[in-house]
Order: sequence, then C-alpha cells, then structure tokens
Amino acid sequence: MIYQIQQEKIISSMINRINQELNLDNIDQSILILDFSKVNFMDSEGISWIVDILNTLDKKGIGLKIINVKKEVYKIFEITMLDTIIDIKLGISL
Repeated sequence: MIYQIQQEKIISSMINRINQELNLDNIDQSILILDFSKVNFMDSEGISWIVDILNTLDKKGIGLKIINVKKEVYKIFEITMLDTIIDIKLGISL
C-alpha cells in the first residue's frame, strides 16, 4: 500500500488527521510505503509518530518504507538514526 502524505509539515497538530486517513488497522499488505514528496518539515512529534507506526506495523509483520524524501527531511532521519532501521529513499524512487 502506498500512502501519500498530503501535509507539507508533519507536526503534532497534523498527526491525528494523518492517522485517521492512514488507518493502520485496515492495512493488509506486507509493506506500507509512505510517500513524503509533499513533506518539507517534520518536528520531534513527527519522529515519534514514525516510530509509533514502525512499532505498530512490526507487531503485525508489516514492513515500512518511506520514499520521495527531501534532503532537509532526510537529515532528520539521519540525525535520529531512523535511516538505519527504515528503508528511506531520497527523491523519486520505489
């Protein structure tokens, strides 16, 4: 399943809306691909949200991949070392 995040910022005030749209309980695929092509910024709540998604999917045996990440956002994944446990791709890629 590929889900494109429509928000430019992943911040605490946006996470509930994204969760409602994403609805992790109904994912029945072997991998969830998050398309970050519109995301320009992510705060610490956004990082926590990604970790929560990773943990939820892991319990279900579902993988997580993040694609189309902009360099500015990718740096956040590098600093937090999430790039070492999640398949994260810069630019346009699957």
